[in-house]
Amino acid sequence: MSLIITERVAPSFDDIMTDPKREAYLSAGGLLGQGALGVDYMLTLGRDEEGEGGLLIGIRAGYILSFFGSKWEMGNIDVAGGPKIGISGFYIRFIFGGGGYELPR
Repeated sequence: MSLIITERVAPSFDDIMTDPKREAYLSAGGLLGQGALGVDYMLTLGRDEEGEGGLLIGIRAGYILSFFGSKWEMGNIDVAGGPKIGISGFYIRFIFGGGGYELPR
């Protein structure tokens, strides 16, 4: 996860040279794991003797888990007092796309 905090006031060149601390880039990372089940269906839109192609529709449902707590950093410097973050919980993902396959000869 990354946060970029920027001052919205347009400073002058002299202001920046006097006080360059106008932006902060904070980041935190970690290790995630997931388990999911999914189903796909191909709606055939074209077919010939060589194969089929069409619209691919799918759904995935699963759980994602953050294994380790992460620490906030700014550059390579640790930042104390940041909120704990972690992406854990159930999810549903819908898939839309195209696909096809060739029949063996």
